[in-house]
Amino acid sequence: MSTSFRRSLGFLFVIASAAAFAADAQAQDIQQFKLSATGQVVSQAPCSPTQLCQSAIVSGKATRFGAFTGQLDEVIDITTGTYTGTGTFATTRGALSTTYVGRVSQPDSSGGVKFLEAHQVTGGTGQFAGATGQLLISGRADAAGGLTIDGLGALVR
Repeated sequence: MSTSFRRSLGFLFVIASAAAFAADAQAQDIQQFKLSATGQVVSQAPCSPTQLCQSAIVSGKATRFGAFTGQLDEVIDITTGTYTGTGTFATTRGALSTTYVGRVSQPDSSGGVKFLEAHQVTGGTGQFAGATGQLLISGRADAAGGLTIDGLGALVR
């Protein structure tokens, strides 16, 4: 893992952790959770000479919430490896919407990359109506677009 990638990971973790807990410190119900998922990049196309637009579908399990599916749509700056996106995650109890920032590593010798994302919860339905919170994701994409993801999060309701 490169020094800049580790530095980015540390920076995203500090910012997301502080935002998740400081803003909602007086809330009654903070729910921390872990998640793991797999998925696939299902579309990629240039959005501009320096940007790549892509979509991915994921499925996995999260503690406290059970099975989920998700769709992630992002715009990657291919000159810096940074990106922004929106995500929707659905469970049998409701759905969460997020916006996020991320960073992707340079490809390794097999064509795979590592990535890091900091999600901000922007809305929810069902059990997640009115929720706020943060989600930190780390993962790996293989050369064929297969995804393996792990994350930590906190929701406040």
